Amino acid sequence: MQNFDINAYDVEADVERNFPKIWANLLAENLVTPQEYPVAILLGGQPGAGKSFGSLAMGKRLDFNLLIINGDEFRPYHQYYHEIYQQYGKEASKYTGEFTGKMVQRIRDEAVAHRFNLLIEGTFRTADVPLKELANFKHYGYQTNVLICTCPKEQSWNSTLKRAKEQALQGMQPRYVPREHFDFVIANLANNAERVLQEAKPDGFEVYSRSQKLFDIKDTPADQLTATINTELNR
Repeated sequence: MQNFDINAYDVEADVERNFPKIWANLLAENLVTPQEYPVAILLGGQPGAGKSFGSLAMGKRLDFNLLIINGDEFRPYHQYYHEIYQQYGKEASKYTGEFTGKMVQRIRDEAVAHRFNLLIEGTFRTADVPLKELANFKHYGYQTNVLICTCPKEQSWNSTLKRAKEQALQGMQPRYVPREHFDFVIANLANNAERVLQEAKPDGFEVYSRSQKLFDIKDTPADQLTATINTELNR
């Protein structure tokens, strides 16, 4: 702990140092090949909403020729991950966020260079990041899709607590979600999704609960999106 100085930390160097290992692991886990017409999917929803269900559904749709990018999986690669966790406990995710975000960008850029189909998991905490990502994908000739996974808010909050407890029992460092972050996502999810739909105009836009599809822009009026998400959150 005496050697831990977050102020002297070089995030760019840490990303470049860990990128080869993470990239190799992703390629080993995902059987992806270059595509003439690649697909990019942004997956959003509050923590604990069951986004793994959405990832699986999209994987099946593309015959699992899909690179899944989940920033939370990169946190343990942070140079000071264990020291941060020991010092900040449940607040540790706040201090690994910059590294995680930059690693997601680095992986995304490499995937685009190879013209792989890709899915990026996020929360839609703001609309600005998804809008920027979708514009970038369109620039590189990708078909763009958005998938929102949501469920009743208390159910998802309890899921984050259950997941952290299970991780602790397995001897892992639990990944806690700060309540203020969770509440912020809940408060803004529907409006951010609406803004992304209206401004980015992706090729596809769907909303799923944990058990079924709730919205598809191909056969549902766009003005029903906000109500669909809020109804499910408050069910």
